[in-house]
Amino acid sequence: QALKAFPDGCSTVIVASGTAPIDALAASSLAGALDCPILLTSKSGLPQSVSQAIDTLGCTHAIIVGGEAVVAENVESVLSSAMGGQGQRGTPCRHFPVRYPA
Repeated sequence: QALKAFPDGCSTVIVASGTAPIDALAASSLAGALDCPILLTSKSGLPQSVSQAIDTLGCTHAIIVGGEAVVAENVESVLSSAMGGQGQRGTPCRHFPVRYPA
């Protein structure tokens, strides 16, 4: 759906738990303000389809919504690695600029 809604790509993506819909719902106004999609992840890991969507959309910034109880630290690690190890954790969101190797 995100690829259809953003055919020209987007700079920011919000990643939220697919099992704790309240986080994604709470982030919907932020997604509207930033004109970006919300992609859902599992607690245990970032699905390959989400990783591919982030790459295809050409996102340069990711925001993880929800704490480690619903979005595991390994999801944060995968995003951080894809973004050159740069990032910072905030509360309740974790923000990471996407940095792809040249």
